[in-house]
Formats: sequence, C-alpha cells, structure tokens
Amino acid sequence: MKLRTFIGHTKGILINDSDVPKETELTVLVDEDIVALAHDPQDANCMLAGSYGRGLFRTLDGGVNWSRVELNVEYVRTVVFSDCQPGTVYVGIEPAELFRSRDSGVSWECLHIRRLPEAATWSLPYSPRSGALRTVALHPTNPRVIYGGVEQGGVIKSIDGGKAWSLDHEHVDKDVHWIAMDRSRPDVLLAATGDGLFLSKDGALSWAKLIDDYTRAAMIHPLDPMIAFAGPAHQVGEHGRIIRSRDGGENWELASDGLKLPMDDMVEFFVSDPRRPDTVFAICSEGRLLYSHVRKVNWQVVECGAMVQCLDFVEQAGTQERQTRRRERER
Repeated sequence: MKLRTFIGHTKGILINDSDVPKETELTVLVDEDIVALAHDPQDANCMLAGSYGRGLFRTLDGGVNWSRVELNVEYVRTVVFSDCQPGTVYVGIEPAELFRSRDSGVSWECLHIRRLPEAATWSLPYSPRSGALRTVALHPTNPRVIYGGVEQGGVIKSIDGGKAWSLDHEHVDKDVHWIAMDRSRPDVLLAATGDGLFLSKDGALSWAKLIDDYTRAAMIHPLDPMIAFAGPAHQVGEHGRIIRSRDGGENWELASDGLKLPMDDMVEFFVSDPRRPDTVFAICSEGRLLYSHVRKVNWQVVECGAMVQCLDFVEQAGTQERQTRRRERER
C-alpha cells in the first residue's frame, strides 16, 4: 500500500507521498479551483474532487486520470463518503442542495432539501445563490441519519435516509459552516456558526452555546473524542485563534502556541491524518496550511506553494495490487 497526501487548492491538486504535505512535482486538475476532496473507504483509488465553479471530478486510478462527473452542478462545497454504506457518497452544493450516489459517483439522485418551506429565505452575503450546503455529517453505523449545515439556513436532519428533512435555526444559529460528530457517540455534535460554537448531546434536538465569536471550523478527534478543536475569530476571515477542549467540548482553552495572535486569517477546516492520529492540520482562510501535535500544541506552517483549500490523506494500492484485486473481483 502507498500512503499519499492530496492537497486541493485554487489551481488544482498537489499529490505527494511524504509524511508532511509539501510542494510536489505531481499536479493534477491544473487550474481547477478545488474546494473539496474525498476518497471511497472501500476503494481508496476512487476519489471525488469538488470545484467551485466547474462541478465534480472523479478518478478511479488514485488520482492519475480525472474525468468530469455527469451531475449538473457548478459550485461544490462538500463531499462525504459513507462509512457504513459501500459506494455511497454525498455532495453538498451552492445554492444549497444535497445529492447522493450509491455507486461511487456514477449515478446521482437529488435529496431535495429545498422542499423545506424555509428554503425560500436562504441567502448568502457574498453570492446571489440562495444558501450553501457547506457541511454534511453522516452517522457512522446508521445510514438513515444524515445531518447538514446550511450557511444562512440552519442545521438540517433526516432520520429516514433523506426522504424527509427537518430544520433548526432557532436553537442554533442559522449561519452554519461546519458540523463535527463524535463517532463514538454520534448524538454529540459541534456546530461552527456565524454566532459562535454550539454543542448538542441529543442528535441536534437541543443546542448549548459554548463561545460567541464567529467560527467556521470545528473538529472532534476521531480516536480521542474528549479532544476537540475550534477556530473562532473576532472578525469574518481574520483575527482568528485556535482553541482546544480536553473534556468533550464542555470547557475550552487557548491552543495557539506557535502562532502570532490575532492571526491575520482564521481557520476554515481542521483535518486529522489517520496515519498519525497525534497530528492535526488546520487550513486557513488565506490558504495557509498549519499542523501541530494534538496534545503538545505548537503550530507550524507547511510550505506547499499553494493556496490550500482542502486536504485528504489516502492509503492507496499500487498498480500491481489494483490489478490483482480487480482479477479477484472478476472471478
């Protein structure tokens, strides 16, 4: 198996095989504005890349060759594969809508979140398009439970696999940027919003506000859910900081060692590397990529020569191993 890092940025995808992401000679989807990356957990050589303006791209050979996906969308915001339904992947777009494929991106169905009556009021401050589905969180074992975060809309939820949806914009701020889930306790959620960070312990039935500042990023550590990170800011897109909780989100502490405060930018996303669970990465609004040890925090800049927007760590089979697996499937 080969361990690879995929770095989506404003001019394509950088691919490298090093422990820490860095500039590399291999660049694919050149000049595409890549904002979302995800790989199929059942076949890591199958990946989807979402662009802001030119829709969705797909590879079946680990990133060597890419083709446009036949889905009539332009502005992709998030791509998420299911862990409990092989080949199932969700794509959130702008204007806010949700699509699902059950065959790793070959065919698609619309889940019609815009049938919610409140969808008529969804909007965006930076775009004429109505709302953006920025984040999707999937239950790790129950495929019927789906959460989504609509920017300037609220938190949406389905408990029947996407047939019907509910919306909450009263107990949680309607300007939702990210939803993080505790995979060991899937009813525990963090919502990063324009009015701060919110915590739910009952599957989004109720919410408690934790901090007030504008927030776009939150993460619950996948292996140690008592540890969580968030990236609030005093202003939209700037004057940010990084905070950490070590008790499941109840209490928070400054965790910005190594950074000049206030930051010139703010954190857009946190990403964990399954190969090195003690390391956390932060993607910032001005394209910086940071990394730190989870417990002994000291943030450092990753020099990769790009305006980073998304990141995916993938363990992929080599060419010979892929051919062997293909022959075994065909028997």
